[in-house]
Amino acid sequence: CIADGFIAVTSARSTDITRDGVLYYLKYRLPENATVGYRLNISAELKQFVDAAGNDVEVKLYGGSITVVDSNDDSNISNEIVRPENVTYKHSNDNETVIEVGKAEVSKDDIGKIIEIPVSIFNNIGFAGTAIRYRFDERIESLGTEGNILNPEYAVDDGIMAATSASEYNKTED
Repeated sequence: CIADGFIAVTSARSTDITRDGVLYYLKYRLPENATVGYRLNISAELKQFVDAAGNDVEVKLYGGSITVVDSNDDSNISNEIVRPENVTYKHSNDNETVIEVGKAEVSKDDIGKIIEIPVSIFNNIGFAGTAIRYRFDERIESLGTEGNILNPEYAVDDGIMAATSASEYNKTED
């Protein structure tokens, strides 16, 4: 469930994950009224990041963005889902553990399509539990996540990944 421009991604395992790479993809649909120069920011807030023993693991967390650019590249015209190839990270060379939402450029031809923005971990010393809340521009529609390192199939024998709602306000509806 996704609400009020927020999504929380949580995971829990009994053993540490030590791989670097894409943890998961945040999925958004770009609005039909987006134009060249349209920029959508995605911020990230760490709620929990622990190892298998329950100890806090220090991690730097950085948000990302989606920018619509004028492009003659028509390679994604027929695809409904786009994983941008030109994703950049500013902090991948830090000497400490970093989780960063990619900064991606998409073509004007991708307007109205589903865009999957990678959330990657670098210099991973090992973690077993995490909770990260993302805030995104409410002009875009969030469609949840697509797993990679944190993938229910990968963790089926040892853990869970869940996309849950997160809001600034308490919800009282049944």
